[in-house]
Amino acid sequence: MRGINFLDKWISNNIPETVGADVISVAELAQQLFADAKALGIDSTEIEEEIGSVYEVIFDATVHREAGVSDWLEPHYIGCMGKGWTFQSLIDAKMAVTAFCHWSPCNHSQKLDLAQLRDRYGPDAPAKADDLIPKLKCNRCGGTDVGLAYTPDTSPNAYGRAKGS
Repeated sequence: MRGINFLDKWISNNIPETVGADVISVAELAQQLFADAKALGIDSTEIEEEIGSVYEVIFDATVHREAGVSDWLEPHYIGCMGKGWTFQSLIDAKMAVTAFCHWSPCNHSQKLDLAQLRDRYGPDAPAKADDLIPKLKCNRCGGTDVGLAYTPDTSPNAYGRAKGS
């Protein structure tokens, strides 16, 4: 709950009234959110494990600002947390998942092949960090101390296609 509590307060204090709900604005706000969280000792994976896509939360918060972010955020995203990500939902949302080795001499990272994971584990298999990390090890050093980053496709028009626009 620490991640969702931070996100709720951060959005209430940092989404300007004039921000547009476009990919560039959302990406800049997400980068600032992650930097502010890191300064408080909250890792980005802690936030994303609780709510899923921070980018989607920020986008939706800019669209639903008039309803009151706190009133809208909790029921909307706590409901999504119960469902969680699946391999197919990540693919459909045009998300990328990158694994990072936390052993400092290695520091290897690799984008996961979501289609291959979907084919191996099934389209409805859970794909949140808590579900995937126990199955992962670094391809370079063999270490099992890994983390995940979930990011949307920010290429032009990709976000609109994922949202059905």
